[in-house]
Amino acid sequence: MTLRSYALAIASFLSLVVLGVSTSRGTEKAKSDGIAEQGASAKMDLIDIIPGRSIGAVTLGAPLESLPNGANVGELNGSYMGISFTHKGGKIDDVWIDDLRKMRHPVQWAGKEVPRHAKLKALKNLFGPCQAIPGLKGGMAFKCDSGLTLGCDFHGTGSFVQIRPLPNWGGS
Repeated sequence: MTLRSYALAIASFLSLVVLGVSTSRGTEKAKSDGIAEQGASAKMDLIDIIPGRSIGAVTLGAPLESLPNGANVGELNGSYMGISFTHKGGKIDDVWIDDLRKMRHPVQWAGKEVPRHAKLKALKNLFGPCQAIPGLKGGMAFKCDSGLTLGCDFHGTGSFVQIRPLPNWGGS
């Protein structure tokens, strides 16, 4: 075997190894948020925020059995498509997007796109007006007239943005 053919054989082998590793890592990541069980089209699913009610397919007060296939449910909490939730007595009692910046699915509210990388000020304008919630440690939160709360880093820079529907919001 010549040096050239030996080098080509090694390069082909390394390509297969690299492709195999990246594919398996992608599969594990997809499984972690329920996408693998839903198929490739799920990557484009729209997550709709409905204040006082739900984020995507995760609805406040709904029984755990109502969650779609692919939802990860633990003893006290769970996740589905990047949406986090807690449950008590077999029903969902809190739901939120932990970090809008990391969402892999498009998010909308009231028929408007919620841009993943929008500045905190722009999000407060979209959902607002919003007022700061005093007395929190480790971060800041804003209660918005749209029926949502926005959480962010302690300095309010918006390096991460958490979105939660207010559970007893009746609309304005």
